Amino acid sequence: NRREKLVRIVETYGAMKGSVARNAAGAFNVAIAELAGALKSLNVKEYPPDEDVEREIWYHAFRPFSWSAGLFGLAALLFLMGYVYGSKAVWGVSMAVHVTAIGMTAYGYGLRWMISDRYPLSNHYESMIAVALFGAVISFIAELVMKKRIFGFAGATAGVVMVLLANTVPAFADQSAFSTIMPALQTFWMTVHVPVIMAGYAGGLMICILGHVYIFTFLLRRGSPEKEAQLAELDGVLYRALQVTVL
Repeated sequence: NRREKLVRIVETYGAMKGSVARNAAGAFNVAIAELAGALKSLNVKEYPPDEDVEREIWYHAFRPFSWSAGLFGLAALLFLMGYVYGSKAVWGVSMAVHVTAIGMTAYGYGLRWMISDRYPLSNHYESMIAVALFGAVISFIAELVMKKRIFGFAGATAGVVMVLLANTVPAFADQSAFSTIMPALQTFWMTVHVPVIMAGYAGGLMICILGHVYIFTFLLRRGSPEKEAQLAELDGVLYRALQVTVL
């Protein structure tokens, strides 16, 4: 009966703790297996399927957002080199790395979606990952259309900054654990209103990065016709980014 199952769960949990205190790895593995079976037998319908458990274990072992941070950082460096030296070859490589980073971030985001069985945008951690993803996608499309190189730099920089902050700052990283969503957020607007807002934040962050590029260009480059042309080009890029963000 249910009481006997609960007693077994408590006893098995106690055995697990005892094996940890004794540093007995074999006994710990046995206790873990027994505890998993006991918990599953208590309410079979509510226990997640084996594939869901394996998916969550894979998510934590693979750490897709750590990979995406590295890829975004590499893409940002390559975009900057392509912008400074005007190299089409470097631009092509940077686009390939950038789209790989987007794919890795989307993969990790999709895993969170399947594991939690809801749209993953309920806390600071998930929101920051979403901003990184939206910014990267917007910059990738802008690069395909305008080929300015600096759009890609802004999007890749936004991506690496947001992913790193989400995973290293304790206030944000603590929210990476999977949890149930509060009732106030269980609404259709969670999948419509919030993503649009996050996309706007991504655009704003890209404008911030582009603005810093403009300031450093203005301060560090010597006066010349090339400098004036570059600043004029950055003016146009900032204006286009502002249009997209407002929309």
